[in-house]
Amino acid sequence: AKMLHLDDRMGSIKVGKDADLVLWTDHPLSIYAKSHTTMVDGTILYSLEKDQQARNEIAAERARLIQKMREVKAKGGKTQKAKKPEKHDWHCEDFVLVDYITETEE
Repeated sequence: AKMLHLDDRMGSIKVGKDADLVLWTDHPLSIYAKSHTTMVDGTILYSLEKDQQARNEIAAERARLIQKMREVKAKGGKTQKAKKPEKHDWHCEDFVLVDYITETEE
């Protein structure tokens, strides 16, 4: 920052300077390190606590949906086998995405 003459805007953690921070649970180069909190422009974009809360909510919703499906099946509701996703081998000549983007922009 000093060499680029930007030390008045960045290079340290002070009020009024631009800062993107990551707080780690361990030394950042350790294989056991996890990002504890990530802040960009003063806004927390990720935190372990929020991530765990979101994972718990997703697990609860999944369990609720599975239970609902089991109840419908137990009452004799219609069921169907899961369909395998269609597998596509992409090649350099495939312009499916590019064609889609140009069609939607027009």
